[in-house]
Amino acid sequence: MNFTETATGAETPIAPQLASIRSLSSLVTFLLSFGALRNWLKLLVFGSGVESIWRLLLYLYYTIPEYFCVTANFPEDEAYDWMMVWLLKHPAWSKAGQVEISTRSFGLEEMVSVTVPGEETDDALSMLSSRNIAYLPAGKRTFSTWYHGQYMLITRLQEQAGRRGAREEILRISILARSHRVLNELVLQAKKQYMAALQEKISIWVSDSRNNWDCVTSRPKRSLKSIILDPGVAELLVDDARDFLSSRRWYAARGIPFRRGYLLVCIHFFPIAGELELDIYIIQLSRSGMDDAALSTLVSDLPEKCIALIEDVDAAFTTNLNRDEPSPAAASPEDADPDDPAHARSSGTTGCPSLSGLLNALDGIAAQEGRLLYATTNKYEALDPALSRPGRMDIHVEFKRGSRYQAERLFFAFYLPPGEGCGE
Repeated sequence: MNFTETATGAETPIAPQLASIRSLSSLVTFLLSFGALRNWLKLLVFGSGVESIWRLLLYLYYTIPEYFCVTANFPEDEAYDWMMVWLLKHPAWSKAGQVEISTRSFGLEEMVSVTVPGEETDDALSMLSSRNIAYLPAGKRTFSTWYHGQYMLITRLQEQAGRRGAREEILRISILARSHRVLNELVLQAKKQYMAALQEKISIWVSDSRNNWDCVTSRPKRSLKSIILDPGVAELLVDDARDFLSSRRWYAARGIPFRRGYLLVCIHFFPIAGELELDIYIIQLSRSGMDDAALSTLVSDLPEKCIALIEDVDAAFTTNLNRDEPSPAAASPEDADPDDPAHARSSGTTGCPSLSGLLNALDGIAAQEGRLLYATTNKYEALDPALSRPGRMDIHVEFKRGSRYQAERLFFAFYLPPGEGCGE
């Protein structure tokens, strides 16, 4: 019997181990004698190699851009409009093979874009529509271009936003660079071009179903002389607003919330916004889906210097906007119909703001500071004193029947040629 001696002097049998190795070698030799099995093993090795290379390429594809590319996503907000207008003016899109034809203005009254050749000279088209036709990068497609010597990829994506299935568009830009320098230059250039197009214009913003502010249009500024009021009225509103906007330190030193409210009875104040050079944010209390939470979110998201406008605040609620006067829904709770919309709204069971929600949004803890609030009404006596009190509505201006001065100026404005008197 064969034995081998170990380091400790013990003897271990090796014949069984050698026999098992020979048996395994014989089995492998026997299996490899089949040609089909050899081919299958070759395919297995080749497939494993291809899969490994593919996984390596995928890893490099997703890893290398993190080190050598700067990627920025622009959701549908103000910066998105800057970039889209910049793309509209980029000559590459007029030569692209796949484009999207659009008349979207991106907050500009007249779209600064690459128009279809011949559109500007066609009188028939210019009479039918004032909107230009523009080329946009096609959705879900990636385009490449160069910016300041840097290679850039541009993609328009759509993602679901919110529970209601609304689709939000996202502009994705990837720049082959190691730093944010080129991206900063691109964004600043796009912003400057957009702001240059907004010179002498006022932007008008409204809220969407996701409670975000969207710029819907821009209008040319109107002269303060375009509204004919008694002497000193319009100037009083403008001077008071300017004095407020320059008094932030005074308010902060005394711990007073930096807010200002104006209650106007029957006035079109757009020229005042142009004189102050402030954009208008329209708060639609009767919008579908508007409740106390949505109203608070919108007011808190207002920019620091802007005009927040609530039109016809007296008509925004089904019930009376005065807690001292009983509403039809609250006059007789026993006789109230639970299915009546007025009763549901007064009880806060529907998606609409309440008076207390409006008051908290205007000067609550989360209320924005630095904004000017303008509320218009046609029924001054219907407003609750808590809404019209100083601190919420600091200045009240009521416009009654036109005076002799206003009638004279209106006559001059409509019947005298420009520059010939005009009531001066």
